[in-house]
Amino acid sequence: MKIFHLSDLHIGKLVYGYDMEEDQRYVFRQIIHYVRKKQPDVVVIAGDIYDKVLPSAKAVKLFDDFLTELAGEQTAVLVISGNHDSAERLDYGSRIMEKNNVYIKGSYDGNAWKVVFEDEYGAVNFYLMPFVKPVDIREYTEEECLDYSQAMAIAIEKMELNEQERNVLVAHQNVTNAGKNRKCESEIVTIGNVDNIESWVFDAFDYVALGHLHTPQNIGNEKIRYCGTPVIYSMSEASDEKSVTMITLEDKNRIKTELLPLKQLHKWYDFKGTLKEALNREYNEDYARIMLTDKDVIIDALHQLRTVYGRLMFMEFETLKSAESDSERTVADVESLSPEQAFADFYRLQKGNGLSDENKSYIEKICKEWEAESCDL
Repeated sequence: MKIFHLSDLHIGKLVYGYDMEEDQRYVFRQIIHYVRKKQPDVVVIAGDIYDKVLPSAKAVKLFDDFLTELAGEQTAVLVISGNHDSAERLDYGSRIMEKNNVYIKGSYDGNAWKVVFEDEYGAVNFYLMPFVKPVDIREYTEEECLDYSQAMAIAIEKMELNEQERNVLVAHQNVTNAGKNRKCESEIVTIGNVDNIESWVFDAFDYVALGHLHTPQNIGNEKIRYCGTPVIYSMSEASDEKSVTMITLEDKNRIKTELLPLKQLHKWYDFKGTLKEALNREYNEDYARIMLTDKDVIIDALHQLRTVYGRLMFMEFETLKSAESDSERTVADVESLSPEQAFADFYRLQKGNGLSDENKSYIEKICKEWEAESCDL
């Protein structure tokens, strides 16, 4: 049986104010192309369909377009909710969709949804387990359930797996191997990894299709995998090779993994250096993050950078750490300062050094223009 493993679409996501819809459509078209070429039996989407609990109408339409194309390719589609999704909203219309081979499990009601498919080796049992917390499991059990690992172990025990058959779990959780996995900037991070589930909890499954972490990775072995996001959403993912994970289940205990590469519409560029060095490029549409190391803050640096970087996400000057502490000023001290002096004082406190002569003249010019306009009012 051939399975496409996807997760963390995050439809409707904004990154530093940039709408990712165009990037997402570009990647979704490639996924549809692979579906037509490879003809998987099942496409799994392991949670975080949307980026927000209340997605925009535009985001809902994009998912509708993508899901309709997938269903039109005569492949079964299995979808669960993630921590970014509204479980109840995903459940809407799911019983109608089931008639078209689309299975959506948004809410946990005490049991994972078991969906069974057949191939030449027999039954493959898919268990759809939406994102849950221990409190969600406690509602349906009298057993002691103190942490995420215990909660998931109880939920799996309730599935009553036939271990003679092939079993696939679709889940959206923070799974670790001895407490370790690789995370990136665009994920929600919990303090102390309190939400982690140890990988041994899933030993009974032939494959665990995970969502939640954005960097593609196996957890412990190839049977437990995060496919990662299909689209880059942060600079820490810029070096990731985004892909569709294609799993081929043969008979019991035989599994093959193939990664189908996904091209990104825009590159991601992370730069640290002087403004002059940053401007030494041709105009481009890369998503860019620029850290300037110039000693003095350059007033119009952002404007200059935008002449080269069409999708500048973030720019800042490297903070000098050698600033000397100043004695506290009283309100009277501050009130006695001119606007130019107040700005220069604030700048020195933040950056640890004074304004350059050029910047000082620029600030004085702005203040004089402001004073002149104030007098005219």
